[in-house]
Amino acid sequence: MSSPVIVIIDNDEDHLCYLTSLLRRAGYDCAAFPHVRAAMKYIVENDVALVITEVVMPELDGIEVLRAVKLSFPDVPVVAVCGTRQGDLYLHLMQQFGASATFAKPIAAPAVLGAVEQWVDRQSPESSGRELPIEDLVETGLFSKTEQGRLKC
Repeated sequence: MSSPVIVIIDNDEDHLCYLTSLLRRAGYDCAAFPHVRAAMKYIVENDVALVITEVVMPELDGIEVLRAVKLSFPDVPVVAVCGTRQGDLYLHLMQQFGASATFAKPIAAPAVLGAVEQWVDRQSPESSGRELPIEDLVETGLFSKTEQGRLKC
């Protein structure tokens, strides 16, 4: 049986790959999604340890993600991130609706790692699924989409 996964949802693919690469380098197993519907399907079908979601997205927003996760999987923590001018308001709402933590973009690596450590057991770095070293990602900006709507970061 596979270990629980951190699901990251963000329509900003640069930020999505930043978070995914950061967490994989720290030894966490992650699944990255630029679209909410694909992420929600994945959450329903897999063992998820944590969801990190952008609040403001075009398809469905982070509040809808939080509501759906809390209704179906009340023990799964949800972390909200936001990079808009009204971010403080949105993050405050996410906290009021039950988000486990909130962060304004840009997010400092130690803050994310510290929050994630509270809820997720680390996997070994060898099993993280990272296909490219972070240096290659930064250098090439390579993002490849898979048929399930996920990004390989």
